Amino acid sequence: MSEPLGILAQAVERISPTLIEFELGSDVEVILMKLLYKLRPNYNDFLIISFYDGYAAFRKYVENIFEEEYVRRVFESAKLLSINSFLEEDFNPLEDLKTSQPDIIAGRALRITEALPQRTLVLVLGLDLYGVRDGEKNLIQLFPRLMTVLNRREGFRTIVTFNTGIFSPSVVNILGSFVFNVVKVGLEVEGKEIRRYIQFIRTPFLEHNLEKWYYTLIGKIVTFRKEE
Repeated sequence: MSEPLGILAQAVERISPTLIEFELGSDVEVILMKLLYKLRPNYNDFLIISFYDGYAAFRKYVENIFEEEYVRRVFESAKLLSINSFLEEDFNPLEDLKTSQPDIIAGRALRITEALPQRTLVLVLGLDLYGVRDGEKNLIQLFPRLMTVLNRREGFRTIVTFNTGIFSPSVVNILGSFVFNVVKVGLEVEGKEIRRYIQFIRTPFLEHNLEKWYYTLIGKIVTFRKEE
C-alpha cells in the first residue's frame, strides 16, 4: 500500500464515497483508469453514471492510451446511466435521462442500484459539466442526494471525479463535506517546470493525509515520487 494508487485503492475499499478533485492538464484519466483496473476484480458489478457524455469522453481518451484488453477488463459488463447524453447510445445505457432535476436523477439512480448486487463499484463522471450547464444550485442539491442513494447499501463503493478549476472554493468545500475520501490531482508550476501531483486531503489513513506524490507520464506508464 506504499505507493499512491495502492493507498487510494485501499481508501476506496475502506470507506465511501471518494471525491477525486482534478485540474485540467493533470491527465487524471490515466490515474483513474489505473485505479479502476486495481479495483474492478473486487466487485460483482460496475455502474457508471455519466452527465453530458462524461463517460464517452473518458472512454475515447483511455482507448487511445491503453491496450484494448486492458480497457475491456475494466468496462466489460459495466452498466451505464446516461444523463443528458448525445454520444452514449452505442454504449447501450440502461437509461438516458433528459432532465436536470436533482430529485428525478437521484430517484432513477435509486431504482437502478436497488437491482444491483451488494458488491458494486460506482463511478460518477461529468458532474462538473452538470454544474456548469444546469447551475451550481442544482449541483449542490443533487450531490448529497446522489451520494446518499449510492452509498445506502453496504458494499457499494462510489468514486466521483470533479474539475475544481471552474467552481468557487465554497462549492468544492460543500461537495467535500458529503464524502469521506478527498484526493486532489493537480499541477504545480515552478519556474519553467510543470509538475503533476496527487495529494491525499482526507482518507481513513491519518499517516497519509496531506501526503503529496509527484508523478510523470510517458503514455500509460506512471512514475511516482514522494514529496520530500
